[in-house]
Amino acid sequence: MRDDLKAEGNSQPDNGLQSPLKLASLIEGMANMEHVTEGKATLDVSEFMIQDMVHMAVAAVQELCTAKGHELTLALPPAPLPVRADRAKLEIVLNNLLTNAIKFTEPGGRIKVTVTASNGEVQVHVADTGVGVPPEEREHIFDRFYQVEPALTRTHDGLGLGLAIAKGLVELHGGRVWCESVQGMGSRFSFTIPINGPRPKGRGTGPLRAI
Repeated sequence: MRDDLKAEGNSQPDNGLQSPLKLASLIEGMANMEHVTEGKATLDVSEFMIQDMVHMAVAAVQELCTAKGHELTLALPPAPLPVRADRAKLEIVLNNLLTNAIKFTEPGGRIKVTVTASNGEVQVHVADTGVGVPPEEREHIFDRFYQVEPALTRTHDGLGLGLAIAKGLVELHGGRVWCESVQGMGSRFSFTIPINGPRPKGRGTGPLRAI
């Protein structure tokens, strides 16, 4: 199996043609998770501008946002911000957070990507005006195969791997990932990575801000 991680599949309307695509997406998500949990994923570190990575990840989900009538905005540092990391894997992380926000935000909602830098770290936040995450669910939201919705009434696609994959890839960089949410008002999923390259993983949090 190749170290060729990709984002968990985008949610699209179900029809006869989409079913094979969904199955392929789910299988791919499981393969990605195996890479992360079994230590098969490695980092291809290079220097790049974090703004470029964000624009690429956003472009990949723009069609989904448009289809649901979402307003997607960016708040990026005005000056170029170089980081040393695995660009492709960070695009997977951000893509998974964005598709999660799109999936759980009602049509016409807002999604905002914010990037800041301080204390040798870059922070990336994906905030939405979606359904939110109940307090008792937040500590499990990054677990493999975990779904907030009950299995029998679940209305959204996926195996619950996207956030687990994102967490594993962020921690592979020595970063941390977390969720803040107000049920019925929205969520903010955030991650940090060291600016100057991977280091041993840690933990952290930050305040929830309105978008």
